[in-house]
Amino acid sequence: MVGTGCPPYIRLCATSQFNPKCRMNSSMKPWLPALICAIAIGIVGHLTQWFGFTRPSIDAVRAEANAKNAATNARVDENEKRTAAVEATAKTQGEKIEKLDARTAAVENANQVQDKQIDSLKQQTAANTQDLREMKAHIASGGQKTAAEMQLERDLVDAVARMSEVRVAFAESTATEARMPMSNTQAGVQAPEKYAAGALKRIAIEHGSIVAHFDTQNPNPNPQLSFMPTEAKPDVSQPIRWRCVTNMPVASRMFTACELKTTL
Repeated sequence: MVGTGCPPYIRLCATSQFNPKCRMNSSMKPWLPALICAIAIGIVGHLTQWFGFTRPSIDAVRAEANAKNAATNARVDENEKRTAAVEATAKTQGEKIEKLDARTAAVENANQVQDKQIDSLKQQTAANTQDLREMKAHIASGGQKTAAEMQLERDLVDAVARMSEVRVAFAESTATEARMPMSNTQAGVQAPEKYAAGALKRIAIEHGSIVAHFDTQNPNPNPQLSFMPTEAKPDVSQPIRWRCVTNMPVASRMFTACELKTTL
């Protein structure tokens, strides 16, 4: 049967084979009107379904998809913020570790410097001990010397021993402060006059040198004996090398490594 949606003449042709109009279209295939009607009904139904039911469903799906995308983007943003916070924390921790490594290296370097200074002090102590032995032997074999001369030699021996203590403090201060002390106070030793004994008047740190001043007869004015670093700016990581200078002939005879100068 042909649907009611067909044109009137199609229905007429379908119901009466003797109608004149039907005879006019007798050449048309009998199934073609039905096909055309079915196609028309399908198109109309499809459009009706699309605009009546399918389109709202698609809009709902799109809205849901958009909501999910927005939620996903929000989670992505939150994860990025967390990642940035973690990276910032890691960077801060890395900087702290670098500072700690630097401090550790500085401590290790300081320990190495102190070890070298200790070795230097041990060497200086051994050298001073040997000097004292030689001076005692020199005094013991003095022969025909006056009591004043022998007393001055003993005072010189005592002065060098006291100066050794100041040299140790001088080296320790230089290693700690990375610069040479310019006074007894900076070196952490007692006041110059506190070292006075016999002919020795004082031991003072003057202009980067350790100077012992004496009150005794001497061919040169202001008799003194001094130890000075060989370098104006010694390397704190290396032991300090000392140079001995005096304007006292008796001291230069007792300490053969001490240079004799007429003026200081």
